[in-house]
Parts: sequence; structure tokens; C-alpha cells
Amino acid sequence: MKSIQLVTPQQVYIEYQLATLGERFGAKMIDGLLFFLAYYLLTNLFLSIFGLVMGDWGMAVLFFFLPLFGFMLYHFLFEFFKNGQTPGKKLLSLRVVPLGTWEPKISHYALRAVFLVPDLLFSMGVFGGLFISGTSLRQRLGDMVASTAVVRLKSASDFQLHNILKINESKIEEIRFPKLRELSDRDMLVVKETLQRYRKYNNTAHRKALYQLSKQMAEHLGLPPVPPRESEKFLKALLKEYIVITR
Repeated sequence: MKSIQLVTPQQVYIEYQLATLGERFGAKMIDGLLFFLAYYLLTNLFLSIFGLVMGDWGMAVLFFFLPLFGFMLYHFLFEFFKNGQTPGKKLLSLRVVPLGTWEPKISHYALRAVFLVPDLLFSMGVFGGLFISGTSLRQRLGDMVASTAVVRLKSASDFQLHNILKINESKIEEIRFPKLRELSDRDMLVVKETLQRYRKYNNTAHRKALYQLSKQMAEHLGLPPVPPRESEKFLKALLKEYIVITR
């Protein structure tokens, strides 16, 4: 599964899996259905109230130019005000993220919206699909111009901790942390990912994150505070015991 890493201003690395072509197509279908259903209902309501008779130019504006502009505006407004998510993306747990910067700008979303025209509307999605399938970051032309990518907010593994952790599964002599049974795989995945990032990016921000997490876990389990130098060893012990007692 392809992924990208983004860096926060605190120099913490966050890894996201890239959305697949199928997921992006599904989100676009949902957005298209929602937009055109709303546009159809509003248009018919407008015409019935005002009783207008449209000429050729009026029909062209009503059924071509306005929907085209409206569909771009729909994407721009939702992505700008909803943190990179249209309704379709939200339903499928996808999100637009900027590359090379942590904070998105209005230009990111504006360029993506404008390039919907060649990527989707004028090519029936073929142009955008070819770019998404053929680029390393699964970017359509609008993504490349705007320097953005579309990522998953949920893991494709659906948080199956037992399938992805590579930890010695030998039996433990005694249960040291019985309250671990109250935690979920999702909770322990946070522990796993924090450890992985600490090992890969051993900097001040990740050492602090490791210590803060060990402190929170100790409080939840009713244990005394863990010294900072013991944080990594403590969290590894929690992961190993969690797997043994819940498998």
C-alpha cells in the first residue's frame, strides 16, 4: 500500500496511506449524485416559482454553464471549509492534504476545483483516472498543479493489530498489566506507531511524544510514573503483553 509522510511544525512525522483510484472514484460518484440531485431540485423549484420560459441561451446557461461552475464551487467550498473533505470523501474517510507544507492554503483547493474540468468533466474521468493510476503519489492533474494528495484517514487493515505487529509471541510468566484488557486494538496501534516513529526519527519531538504516551498509559493502568529513559522499554512490554492476553 502506497503512503506518504507529512511533517508537523513540531517535526513529528505522520504517515498516511494514499487513497486508491477506486476509493476516489467512489467519493466522486457520491459527490456527483448529491450535487446534481440538489441542482435538479433547486432548478425545478426556481422555474416553477417564477414560471420562466428559457430560450436556447438560457437553457445552455441553466443546464451547462451553471452546473459546471456549481460543481467546481461545491468542491472548493467543502474542501476549504471542511478541512479537505467533501461529503463523498468524508463518507469514505478520505481527505485532501497539501504536500511540502502542513497548513493548507486557499490556492490548494482553488486549483483542485478548477482542474476538475480537464480531469473529470470534459474527459468523463478518463484523464484524471490515467494520472491517478500512473503517478507515484496517485495524483490527478489538479493535485499535481496544486501540490496536494488524497489520503485515507483509516488504515486499510481495519486496525487488526494481531496481523501486523512483529513481536515475539512467546508466553509471558505473569500478567503484569491486567487493565490492558480494557484497551482496544486502536489504542495499541497508537503505541506501535509512536514506537516506530521514535525508532525511525529519533529527535526531540518524538522522544517527547514517547514519554508523554508512556506517562498516559501508566496513569490509565494505575502505575507509578515511568522514567523518561524507560519509556520505550515500558511501551514495548505493554504491546507484548496485550497481544498475549488478547489473542
